[in-house]
Amino acid sequence: MNTTRIQNTLETLFQDSARWLHPGRRVVFWYDPEQQFTSSFNELQLEGVEKLQLADTAFTVKYHLLVEQPNQTFLLYAPFAEPAPQENWLLDIQKSGLTFSADPAALIYADLGLRSRRLEIVIREHEKFFKSRKRIEALQAMGISPDSDERGLLLAMLSVLAGLKVPDAGTLIRRVLLGGLLESDNVLWSDIERFISPEAFWEVVQEHTDFPKQNPSLNKLFVQLLITHFAKSLHGTIPPQLANQVITPGQRAYAFIDQWMRDQQDSPGWKILSSEVAEQLHIFDAIENLEPEVLFEAASFEVVDKVLIRTCVKTLQMQMGQQITELTPWRTWLQARHTLIWFPQYEKIYQALEAAIALLEFKQQYPEGFRQPAPLLFKAYASDLHSFDQAYRHFIVKSDDAQGDILKGLIDDVENLYTQWFLDSLGEAWSDALSEEGKGEKGKILRPAPHLPCPPASSPLPLSWELEGIASQTRFFGRHVFPILERSDREKVFVIISDALRYEVASELQEVIKKEVRGETSLEAQLGVLSC
Repeated sequence: MNTTRIQNTLETLFQDSARWLHPGRRVVFWYDPEQQFTSSFNELQLEGVEKLQLADTAFTVKYHLLVEQPNQTFLLYAPFAEPAPQENWLLDIQKSGLTFSADPAALIYADLGLRSRRLEIVIREHEKFFKSRKRIEALQAMGISPDSDERGLLLAMLSVLAGLKVPDAGTLIRRVLLGGLLESDNVLWSDIERFISPEAFWEVVQEHTDFPKQNPSLNKLFVQLLITHFAKSLHGTIPPQLANQVITPGQRAYAFIDQWMRDQQDSPGWKILSSEVAEQLHIFDAIENLEPEVLFEAASFEVVDKVLIRTCVKTLQMQMGQQITELTPWRTWLQARHTLIWFPQYEKIYQALEAAIALLEFKQQYPEGFRQPAPLLFKAYASDLHSFDQAYRHFIVKSDDAQGDILKGLIDDVENLYTQWFLDSLGEAWSDALSEEGKGEKGKILRPAPHLPCPPASSPLPLSWELEGIASQTRFFGRHVFPILERSDREKVFVIISDALRYEVASELQEVIKKEVRGETSLEAQLGVLSC
């Protein structure tokens, strides 16, 4: 062994305070039963350290260390094997110090700064792992605690194989599973078998997830972790065909999968494995008849979203042609999906469903239609009725963007609801309101605008008209633009003219401006101009 290498290791051993349990003087014992390093011991030059080769009786050495030089730092070299504890008269001093060896395993043990002598044996038992200088350096870079036990060292070694910067059981297990659920195709698993042992990995798995070690496999591990997470997510009993896959008590398994799902880097790989298991276990068949109140917070499998969407579409279609029941639970269930992992893939569909629910709820508010006097009908549209147009637009836009034909039947039903109920009912309400108001005294509520001629007597409505208490579009410039220009020539006003901008779009635009632009906004409806 190179004397320089031994000297550097011993200097580190003496100087590194983290390796010593006490602040007093430091004594290192070096047993060399085959006397291979006698010459190296003689060549050593350690500043502040007195070298002493054990040859005299133990009592002489004790007297020298404890009485003559109680504060001196010593390196005690014994050219013989370490005595048994009951025959070691220097055991008390040795227990207060450290033991050094110059064989490769001992040097690695010393380089890692460990205290437990059992770990030197662990290093010897994994000679293949420690033959790589790169792996040793990666292990050193992890900064393992001097008080680490055997499990801690093995976890660090496994983490090195997985390419981790620090020992981490959760990330290690992820990396192994992401390598593939079939051991024969998993490169990282092959390294574990070659350089450490499968048993060491399964010990880590059991401690971190409670997965039982009886006949373990990577596929069995992931299946049981995933089913346990699924079971914990349900608001009810798990289907019986899956119950035997649940780990108990299950909290650790649930936390492991939940953290994995939320990890930005590793969640794509998790999705692939989840889909493999869903197909393997026929999850869709197992859950297709579960109620939405059981499933709505479960995200372990993508098919949960498919089942919920199908059930929601079926429910909405059944209620389109009749008096609807309470849909608030569906709002809650769909809203719960927004924060879950599969939501981005189904976002457009969920938004379309939420818009369809809004349309049905709106219809429920007006079982008798919209008939009322013209001024009230005008104000009702500005305050409330326009939201139906808005919800319809949202549904159409989102359903057009949604992939697949899962909404196909619902789209037809929504179209019928909009045209045959809302537009027809609203049109009839306006016709009745204007006809009634037109029969009243000229100018009372509905009258021709004073600056335009009246239509022929045969026409039921004037070409231009006014409603009492409602601003007219014809006075827009005078009411809104001119006062700004009159205040100051420095102020600017912009008028956007759109021939097809509906009131419900303006209402939504106002909300967007409130959120994104600092300033005040106001929205006012005006009576437009009718023309034949």
